[in-house]
Amino acid sequence: PSHPSQPSHPSHSSQSYQSSRPSRPSPAGPEEKPARRRTSRKSSTIRISDPAAAGAVPSGSLDTKREPVTEETLATAWQEFAAANPDLHILISAMRSGTPAKAGEDTFTFTVGHPAQAQAFESAMPRLMQFLRERLNNDSLVINILIDSSREPDRTLPPQEFLRKAVEGNPALGTLLANLDAELVG
Repeated sequence: PSHPSQPSHPSHSSQSYQSSRPSRPSPAGPEEKPARRRTSRKSSTIRISDPAAAGAVPSGSLDTKREPVTEETLATAWQEFAAANPDLHILISAMRSGTPAKAGEDTFTFTVGHPAQAQAFESAMPRLMQFLRERLNNDSLVINILIDSSREPDRTLPPQEFLRKAVEGNPALGTLLANLDAELVG
């Protein structure tokens, strides 16, 4: 006997709650009801932003992190990113060629030798900066990518010249090719 009265009581209260809702929008119009809901949500938002309620929000979540960044700490994080993202071939190749130089308090510059490397940095910059900012605890960190236009562009060598330069740079390769009795057919 007590079970049927309990379920009927909550369903009765929910029915009265539902019946009171449809009766309000009809005379007042459908615009008034959503406005009341929005108002209640706005007041919740105001309470969260209110300095009196700030204790409910973790203090570090709203603050920007600004730990000092040295060239050494950046170089370490730089190499960690390169090791963790081997799939970004052009970017990682450029990153391994050097480390950024300090240009300001939270600003560094990195010089690449080819526009394709600059493009690789541009496409991966959000991912790279998120990693570096989190690793170094500095939300103000900026890295500017520069293209060194003074570098002589790499030119494609004909096969015979490429092989001649490779043998000059690595005499063991010349010995290997001689032992294999290899010849370049062009």
